[in-house]
Amino acid sequence: LMHSREFKQAIAQGQEGVRLNPKGMGNNAGLGFAYWGAGQLDQAEAAYTRCVKLYPRINFCRKNIADIEAMQRRYASARDKLQYVVSHDPADVVAATTLANVYLLGWGDLADARKVLEGVPAPAASSGALSDAWYWLDMYARDYQAALGIIAKAPASWFQQQGEPLALYQAQAFRAQGDSKRAKQEFTLARASL
Repeated sequence: LMHSREFKQAIAQGQEGVRLNPKGMGNNAGLGFAYWGAGQLDQAEAAYTRCVKLYPRINFCRKNIADIEAMQRRYASARDKLQYVVSHDPADVVAATTLANVYLLGWGDLADARKVLEGVPAPAASSGALSDAWYWLDMYARDYQAALGIIAKAPASWFQQQGEPLALYQAQAFRAQGDSKRAKQEFTLARASL
């Protein structure tokens, strides 16, 4: 139902799942996901909060609350939740990249974003999300060659998953460094791919 964008029905099914098993993590998380997809962020956050209370050691719902908070520019609260997750699981790439983005979006804090990404015990090329986070950190730091180097090693599946071709990333970096000829070539490739 979610993938068909039938949010009203997805919410109804999620509510029924919670009614049948109010302590089920998947039920509460699924209902949160349905509310989130429908843009009902307060209800999504409430469902995820129930999930965290029921299963405090499982960080999936805590990360989703932090995502919702970041979307609403409640950066300090999002940061705190994500720091908790990363401190308990430094290999959680989703939490680490989201935390780095919170530092960037909330405060423009390149140094703390870099510390978070450096703390992930995996190379950037091992994950599209990690490569993407490093790319944007390098772009904001105006180290365009580093950004190009990182994104060139990202898993090819990342670009398909995100729906943004490698050429688009490259075009942005070339444009930022003032190479309009190469930027135009890459934008042309990106447009054809899109």
